[in-house]
Amino acid sequence: SITFDGTDDCVNFDVSNLGNTATVEMWCKLKSFSNTMPFGWNRYDVYCNGGEMGYNTSASDRYGLTSTQVTNLGLLNNWKHYVFEMRTDVSYTNNKIYVNGVEQSLSQVAGTENSGNRSFNSGQGRIAGWRADNNYRMSMDLALFKVYNKALTASEISQNFNALRGRFGI
Repeated sequence: SITFDGTDDCVNFDVSNLGNTATVEMWCKLKSFSNTMPFGWNRYDVYCNGGEMGYNTSASDRYGLTSTQVTNLGLLNNWKHYVFEMRTDVSYTNNKIYVNGVEQSLSQVAGTENSGNRSFNSGQGRIAGWRADNNYRMSMDLALFKVYNKALTASEISQNFNALRGRFGI
């Protein structure tokens, strides 16, 4: 795995042929849920703050998992398989988050979406932050990062989780 220290580490990525739906799959151990981003495009990302994790559009907003869900799922400092299904053509309340192959119930946990920032930035993204600036660095260990230009089916997500879960003690 690759370790991101949460201070100055990040990796830029570019994905071609993204339409209105992108799915990001990660095997990682997140080490902070305070003002950090596992990944992001320009101003559309997954943001962790206040013990919560969710979709963010740079408007002090978050749609996703509450701090109780994060705690109950044991997301802090444990290897987990994450799948983030993101859309640009409809509100982010249509997005999905899967943890270890199971779709999670999501809610508006902070602020309100800025639909003008709901963009994949021509496929230009960043692991352990976002491409908008050099802030929100994520402290994590990362073993897998894949971007798909479609929504994965529940069967595909389950297959991907089961294919590698033994390697991470899950």
